[in-house]
Amino acid sequence: SVGHLPRATFKAGDRLPFVKLTKGGEELSTFDILRGPHFTLLFVARSKEDLQDVPAALESSEPLQREGLTCAVLAVDGFDGSSSAPDTVQVYSVADAPTFAKTFGILSGTILVRPDNYVGFMGNAKDLGSYVKMLTN
Repeated sequence: SVGHLPRATFKAGDRLPFVKLTKGGEELSTFDILRGPHFTLLFVARSKEDLQDVPAALESSEPLQREGLTCAVLAVDGFDGSSSAPDTVQVYSVADAPTFAKTFGILSGTILVRPDNYVGFMGNAKDLGSYVKMLTN
């Protein structure tokens, strides 16, 4: 399920916000992940359970993978998603969880970002397939 917080300030149709991330000690941001002309699939997770639908989401996003889809986990609340995420998915740690929670309005869920950096889909990983079918048909 999507872990919503009260007063979410961010939704599908909005530009993906800037949030600081880290990966292997390197400071990055959400914009670093988006760089390039491709769709980006983000899995926001604070526990291993939040990633249980990732394999199904990757399967349903296969048409976008042929177009160069980038996939990443945004690990929040100190979660180390590297042991739970598939090898094809990069894992980034959210540097400032309170700011992330306030900006994104979620602590878990799936976000598909279009090549123009606007959010096309935001919800549960298991529901992603319907959106991808709509895009590719």
